[in-house]
Amino acid sequence: MPHIATYTTCPISDTQETILKTRLGEAITCLNGKTERYLMLSFHGQEHLWFGGDNAPAALLEVDVFGSLDHADCEKLTARLCEIVDEVLSIPADRVYVRYSSTKEWGWNGVQF
Repeated sequence: MPHIATYTTCPISDTQETILKTRLGEAITCLNGKTERYLMLSFHGQEHLWFGGDNAPAALLEVDVFGSLDHADCEKLTARLCEIVDEVLSIPADRVYVRYSSTKEWGWNGVQF
């Protein structure tokens, strides 16, 4: 039950959002046991992000998962996410932060896991 929130300084067009949805759905498989089946995505374009003292194009991706995370899996996913953001939104990897959070408590479909 992962969720990826994407915050960018640039606008995200409908076409870009569809491409991001597809690419992020493929990328989530870098995390052991995670698939697009339960992946939720949220997109937040035109955010006011300052990185390194300026407001040049930048992005923050927040990856939340139910269960634990493996460091090597996160390394693979970070590389993929940075590649996707660069290719789809033209934001270079050195202007992208990826933050991971895991929890043992997650609710879905009226049930607490």
